[in-house]
Amino acid sequence: MYFSKNIKHLRESANLSQEKLGELFSLADTTISNWEKGRSNPNIAVLVALCKHFDTDPTTLLYTDMSLEGVGVGLLGGEKAKPAANRVGDADGLKQCHEQVAALQREMALKDEIIALLKDKVKEDK
Repeated sequence: MYFSKNIKHLRESANLSQEKLGELFSLADTTISNWEKGRSNPNIAVLVALCKHFDTDPTTLLYTDMSLEGVGVGLLGGEKAKPAANRVGDADGLKQCHEQVAALQREMALKDEIIALLKDKVKEDK
């Protein structure tokens, strides 16, 4: 996932400090810092709001290295990350966002189960 790298790229492209971005979403600057360091991720509501604010979609924000793709910030007149039909500003985009987040949550739960099984296996082998 590229969320931490992308949120920093988008914030800096928009000339926003962590504090200012936090203010836009009623969050502490430490929350933004934690996102950028990969320590935490936003909840679904904030993810949707970030996508809308930066004129992108969840797939791009989460899975595309936007700094390498040359994706600009739509609000600043830069290149759009995705066609309008795929952004979260419309009902289909919002539904797609919820589906993608649900899929991510299932994937993370599966990875957590695998990690727990591997830890148990390591303990057994000792």
